[in-house]
Amino acid sequence: LVITRSLWSSLGTQTFLPRRLLMGTIPSCLLDDYAFWQNEDSSLSGYARPERADATKAPSMIKVHLTNIGAADDSGFDKAQATAKIQKYTLKSAVTMESPPEIDEDQPVLTLMAAVTATPGTPLRTLAQVFLRLDNLSHVLFWSTEKGRQVSQVDLPRLGISFSCKDKGGQVAYFCDQHSGLFVSNNRDDSLLELLKGMPHSLLLQNANEEFFILVGATVKPMHPQVETDPFTGALLLNRSDPEWIENVGEVRHYLYPVHVSRMFLVMPTLAASLYLLLLRFLDRAYADVFRMADSCVSDTALSPEEAQIFALLEWTMMDNDPDAHACRLKISLATSASKDIMSCPWSVADELAGYAACAAPPRISAPCRLTVQEELSLLATVSDNSKSPAVKNREMFLLALQAGGDQDVGPVIYPARPELRNYDEIADTSAVRSQGMDMSSLQMPMYSPPDEMMGPTAIRWLNEIVDSGLTMGASGLSITGVKAVGFLVCYELMTGTLHSRILPGDCSHTLGALLVRLMTPADTTSEGFMPSTLRIMACNYWKRIHWSPLPDATYMPNYRTEMKRLVEEEKGKGINKYIGKVTDLFAQGKAGQNFIGMIHKALSNMKGDLQMPQATMETSNAPVHLHIRELSHSSRLEYGLVTPRSVDVSCAERLVGAVAAGSVEFTTEQIRDLGMQPMQPIGLDKFIQPGASAAGAEEPKALTADGNWAFEIEQHSVAKTKMATDMVTRLKSDMELYADMCKNKIPPVLVGFEPENLQEYVDNPNGRGVNNAIRKMEDLRKKCEELHSQDNSLVVSAINEVLALANYTGAEDGDDVASKQFALKQYAAYSPKMWFELLVSFLINSQGEAELMALNPFLDSDQAAR
Repeated sequence: LVITRSLWSSLGTQTFLPRRLLMGTIPSCLLDDYAFWQNEDSSLSGYARPERADATKAPSMIKVHLTNIGAADDSGFDKAQATAKIQKYTLKSAVTMESPPEIDEDQPVLTLMAAVTATPGTPLRTLAQVFLRLDNLSHVLFWSTEKGRQVSQVDLPRLGISFSCKDKGGQVAYFCDQHSGLFVSNNRDDSLLELLKGMPHSLLLQNANEEFFILVGATVKPMHPQVETDPFTGALLLNRSDPEWIENVGEVRHYLYPVHVSRMFLVMPTLAASLYLLLLRFLDRAYADVFRMADSCVSDTALSPEEAQIFALLEWTMMDNDPDAHACRLKISLATSASKDIMSCPWSVADELAGYAACAAPPRISAPCRLTVQEELSLLATVSDNSKSPAVKNREMFLLALQAGGDQDVGPVIYPARPELRNYDEIADTSAVRSQGMDMSSLQMPMYSPPDEMMGPTAIRWLNEIVDSGLTMGASGLSITGVKAVGFLVCYELMTGTLHSRILPGDCSHTLGALLVRLMTPADTTSEGFMPSTLRIMACNYWKRIHWSPLPDATYMPNYRTEMKRLVEEEKGKGINKYIGKVTDLFAQGKAGQNFIGMIHKALSNMKGDLQMPQATMETSNAPVHLHIRELSHSSRLEYGLVTPRSVDVSCAERLVGAVAAGSVEFTTEQIRDLGMQPMQPIGLDKFIQPGASAAGAEEPKALTADGNWAFEIEQHSVAKTKMATDMVTRLKSDMELYADMCKNKIPPVLVGFEPENLQEYVDNPNGRGVNNAIRKMEDLRKKCEELHSQDNSLVVSAINEVLALANYTGAEDGDDVASKQFALKQYAAYSPKMWFELLVSFLINSQGEAELMALNPFLDSDQAAR
């Protein structure tokens, strides 16, 4: 089927080209947005698909100019070759059947540059590698104007963003068109790189004020690849073309995370962005970040399709059985417990509590991810008793005792049911040395190919092979090397010393054989018989007693290799056997095996008085039914992982801030005063700002009446009668009264040189000296503000580092105190709490902040905590 049309005489007849014929030659994103028709001159014209039209952008069309290489192909097998030049034209209006395309000559023509074939090391290839982080090259378009070969515009249609090339201080920078002032950053600060971890599909942006942002594509569906050799891989598998995932993403198809000025964490702009970052951090196994973010990833309204699909993808984290992963899933369950009808977690809280309890004592959960006692009890209350494992029930009793203050008995302790297993040591089989009732004719020696002597890694591989293939009394299968895994004869030769395989040169083969006996299947080791009894007796006796001896009169175990060879040859020479041919080997081997078993029986019987016989030694234990929970000291709670780095108190009414000096950071009293009263005083604010005219007659706030009452009634409402509500109303009244006084006495400041009379002069004489002076004044003010901003940023980063170093100080580097070094090592391993910036900030509004800080770090004194 060939579809043609003749809509406009200027273009003649056009032939429709299906998408499938152009795939691989034209970028996929252009095929998504444009429908292509071939013109009479063989060129192609692409017209915007109506369903993909973007009302916020000017209409455009694509033209593909072909340059033939060689002769035309008349065979119809697509052998003709050509090069293509793809260009984008801006149109004055959208194309319709009535109006042909009309190119806007005032707009530049953009030419597509082939980033796929760009030479390594060229600017285009380098730029392609940068934007490849955001999307596949099939959905990234690099456009150049006709005047030069430099990339002037980068479009990422699937993400709904584009970048334009602009000059920045004499250097080229790519500014985001959708986010004004942001451009691609080359900053590689360690703190920023730490924030970028786990986000391989992100791009770092910044503005002129050195404020940073991380751009992440929302159309990317992340998940963990299944790597058998690396079960704890942090690698991400990025699915950029899942149609259902992309369909559910909202109009804004990317997330922009502002970096906090401390460069310690990201600011969450939306719930979808918060959930997406939570998912990325979880897949990257950044458990501490996940734990801290959980409380901010909650909604009390129905989730959008975008938010719902991100939250549902947390199901992939259930494959992660790291102790901290259990803690993070429980924290998310706790955070969403009030919204469980909207945000139903895909995992079982009972199963996660069982995993958490198994790792809680001794604590294998890192300090930042530990739940408080109250949090654990809240989660336990949501699970029925029937769903709780014995470990979880015991943990609950322990936590309730701790909450009550300790020093009490708890019980009964619940133990899991003992599995019904038959133990090797329950049986004392001595049938191999009993003379009565032993029928040797019914016993058969299995076929066996004796292995060579092995040592070291070769021996380890051999042992793995025979154990993996199943170690039984008979020939249970072939190992990787093709040697039959005959458990009886392997163990027999090891314990008699004829197979002197070992791992280390000084190892005893008898010990190795005795261990392998225990690895046989229960069907062989828990039933009585000659072969299992023989191995049990040999395993119970020192190897020299049963070691094969070459002396003819010695009463030791027979050598399998020499005796079996002799017995087989004897059987082959008897009677009719020598005339049967190849069948002789089978009969001779069987008869010789029976004779060899008889030799084993005789040897064991002769040594019976000197051998130690197997004894049933299965031990039983009486586990305690009740336990006494003593009152734990703070150091014991810290050691047992019961002290969590958390600040829940927010009742600090005020906090005095004084001069402080720590390391390279120093805050004077004057700086603190300026910061609280006039933050911009260091630039010499008096040179730029002066008081304006009196504010007499300024309008007062209307929330309060003249007598200080509310202009509208709120105290009589039922909601306003609670203690919290009355405190809030009182606070609001006080604030409004203060604000009213400020309005009465306020004198608005004005910029020097921009008084009302000056402004009129600038309007009347725009080219006068006053205008130039005002411009220079503003440039000077801007320069000083930028310098102050840069200084403040550097000071903040330095101060944060100093504060963190002080809060985590243990003195381990200053002396030989063993306790401090142990605590520092535990901090490094996340066994003991280590403070982070957000936690220290939360202590500022904690009325017991200093005490709680010292409780988390016992090596801090009161002066250090106060600083």
